[in-house]
Amino acid sequence: MKKNILNKIIRRLEGGIFKSVHYKTPSVTINIEGRCNLKCEYCIYHGENSIEGYKNWWLSFEQIKPEIDILVKYGIKNIHVCGTGEPFLNRDIFKIFKYIRSNGAITSVLSNGTSVISDKLEKIIEADLRYFKTDIDSIDRNEYKQITGKDQLDIILNNVKQLVDLRNIKKSKMLIGVNTIIRKESLNKLDAILDKCIMLGVDFWNLTQLLISFEDKGVLTRENKFLDNPDPVRKIVGKLIEKGRKHNINVKCPAFFKSNSKNLNICLRPWSTFMLNVPNINIPKEKWYGNAVVGCTNYKTVHYPLGNLFDDGPHKIWNGKQIKLLRENLMKNKDRECVELCVKHRFHSTI
Repeated sequence: MKKNILNKIIRRLEGGIFKSVHYKTPSVTINIEGRCNLKCEYCIYHGENSIEGYKNWWLSFEQIKPEIDILVKYGIKNIHVCGTGEPFLNRDIFKIFKYIRSNGAITSVLSNGTSVISDKLEKIIEADLRYFKTDIDSIDRNEYKQITGKDQLDIILNNVKQLVDLRNIKKSKMLIGVNTIIRKESLNKLDAILDKCIMLGVDFWNLTQLLISFEDKGVLTRENKFLDNPDPVRKIVGKLIEKGRKHNINVKCPAFFKSNSKNLNICLRPWSTFMLNVPNINIPKEKWYGNAVVGCTNYKTVHYPLGNLFDDGPHKIWNGKQIKLLRENLMKNKDRECVELCVKHRFHSTI
């Protein structure tokens, strides 16, 4: 039964936008910034148990511009801006937004929403973004400070509320959303976080899994996840989705947290997106610029590097040996390390 469902999904992919192996990617994420003003305990780049050497880098507009030019040339019209740090620390971020839009592509951004954007709210609205996302993993000040290392919760909440109000006043079409990581300590607090999202007036709320890196460290442990027993989350998620619907908030979560989930062992990301400028301890630092991986930054970052944008180009990256191997292995339910470690790869996700 599961195999039939999986084959049906693949046929739908191949029969739609993905008619064959050789197709253009519908979206790409560009990492522009490695520095961050927070030290989130679950962050593999800036947390207490992060890997050294990933923190102090950034890319200028002059470096990002050639990447945008190549992507647009190949017909990629959805270019997301992000960072392994906080992207708004990059002084060129608004030039990057403007250049993407001037080339007919759409763009969006993920930010921590803290004081680094407090004086940029109007410029964010004027940037004509598809969406703005931020992270709120607790609405308790002390807990938020423990998670992130900074007392910035009130600032985040105020920034998001002001963004929503400005968006409405200026009649912008930008969607505003919040990400919340689910772990065992936060499960009974999700309803209160949704109440806060309702008060803020955001458009969507993403519930995501705790990311596990290469080994269990600190809070980044399998014990803090719900991979093997999603039932406690399923009992709550249905009510959250319905409550969000009543307040015009789209509540999203991994499919296996829903009671009708078929627990599909397939990740759609290798068929839909890739990410650029991802640090990797296994390649020289100068090769991080243009380094392409599957659209997540976990186990497959190391085991399935897709190539370099400047050496290979989007077409070769997207139709090369490594991406084909990844797709083949996922379809055959191989790579158990990927299944066990990654937020996205175990189950078809709605995020």
